Amino acid sequence: MLKKVIACLMVTAALLVCLLTLAPRGVLADGYVDKLVKTYLPSVWLENTAPVPEALEPMTLDLIDRGFSLELLPAYIPEGFQGENFFVSDDNDNGVFCKLVRDRENVFMGYSTMDPDDVRIVAKDKDSPLTQYKAHGMTFYIFQSKGRHCACWVEGEKTLSISTNLPEDEFMKIVDSIGVKKR
Repeated sequence: MLKKVIACLMVTAALLVCLLTLAPRGVLADGYVDKLVKTYLPSVWLENTAPVPEALEPMTLDLIDRGFSLELLPAYIPEGFQGENFFVSDDNDNGVFCKLVRDRENVFMGYSTMDPDDVRIVAKDKDSPLTQYKAHGMTFYIFQSKGRHCACWVEGEKTLSISTNLPEDEFMKIVDSIGVKKR
């Protein structure tokens, strides 16, 4: 174990030396080294954290670049899901969006820096209650839209949402895993 820790430290140190010596002017001022170090720290240093699910890894740097914490990603995505579509918008919403699929099941996620007052949330079904649900210090608004389970929440100036056709118990496992520290 000690050899693995030493190897991780050596690789991290080598990466930092390369970044510091080879980085173009201005990159360090933008905080990219800090973002990379926080994103790729060896798990030995990150106790009580959950890994970012493999299906969501392609969107992590885009989220960090837009000021989102990785804690806003779910730590749980059911097995077998893969990213089908990742979309980054630099328009008004300055958002990161993705679609995960497994056979006919899907999960849509949207992370936006749009002012929460300007967001038009998907219309909930008339007979679906709007339920306030609290987990990990966040308040989620749970409802159904066109038969899909949906959760929306606001974190500061950021608006977030998840929508899926998964069964309710799987949907709630995803929601319950949001706010868990990630590595």
